[in-house]
Amino acid sequence: MRRYMVLVLSSILTFILIFIPTVKSDDVIMQKRDFERGYDMPLDPKRKKPFCNAFTGCGKKRSASESMGTLVEMNSEPAVEELSRQILSEAKLWEAIQEARLELLRRREKHEQAERQMQMQMESNMLGDNRKPMSFTGFRKRRSASSNC
Repeated sequence: MRRYMVLVLSSILTFILIFIPTVKSDDVIMQKRDFERGYDMPLDPKRKKPFCNAFTGCGKKRSASESMGTLVEMNSEPAVEELSRQILSEAKLWEAIQEARLELLRRREKHEQAERQMQMQMESNMLGDNRKPMSFTGFRKRRSASSNC
């Protein structure tokens, strides 16, 4: 009987030691995300994200009539005119830089071509001074002893 009690108690203790951590860890793993109050579904199609851009920052989405009015107001501001002048001057500067780069590439190409021509002339002069041209077959005729006399 005593063995039976020890067996039952150890089984209960083992079950408790295995079951409770499993239930607790399952609760931690299966936590639900917190959603904003008022939204039943996490992907509610009615929910709108804020509209963000570089000029106005983030805010609510603007209507079409509102944006046209702000464009007219912005056009009259001197800051916009100054900004457009700066953009144009930077565009002209970029264009000038590109033209200068192309001119440098052309000059470098001409210089390299002139160097190659000079090198070829020097090589041809050296070959012409020191050696006789080879015959059509590519071999030179041997001089015979009788032709030396």
